[in-house]
Amino acid sequence: MGIRSDIQTDIAAAFDTDLADTVSLLKGVFTQSSGEYDPATGQYPTITTTYRGRGVLGGFRTFEIDGVRILATDYKITALQNELLIVENGVTTDSPVVPRVDDVINGMTVIDVQQDPANATWSLQCRGTPTPVTPISPYVLLVDSTGVVLTDASGNTLAIEAA
Repeated sequence: MGIRSDIQTDIAAAFDTDLADTVSLLKGVFTQSSGEYDPATGQYPTITTTYRGRGVLGGFRTFEIDGVRILATDYKITALQNELLIVENGVTTDSPVVPRVDDVINGMTVIDVQQDPANATWSLQCRGTPTPVTPISPYVLLVDSTGVVLTDASGNTLAIEAA
């Protein structure tokens, strides 16, 4: 294993354990033109691409905030490069994505994109108010004083365990 793989494995393990309570699901979107200008509509045709991953949202150090390029209200997202993957038809692919300036991640606009020297993580400067991304789970677990009930997303009972 190279240093990049080692770093990504270690950070992914930390995301699953020590940092689990600080890790956020990320949903990014970017739009790009995909053809010739259409004079009838007055626009260029566009393609919207969605991607997902995990990352840690934080702020910038006081000495980094200059009030012009970096605002006190900006967020810094650290995300693993190998986990930021394109979503096609609702299914996450194995295709990694390179985030870009003007992408929208969790409702915030990407202002700057950097990567560490080992090319293992992205460091993204984002501006706006973050919107949490709810994980899509096919199961619902209900726990109360009578026991535990596991259902699928349609409400069909899969398992019951009495208290």
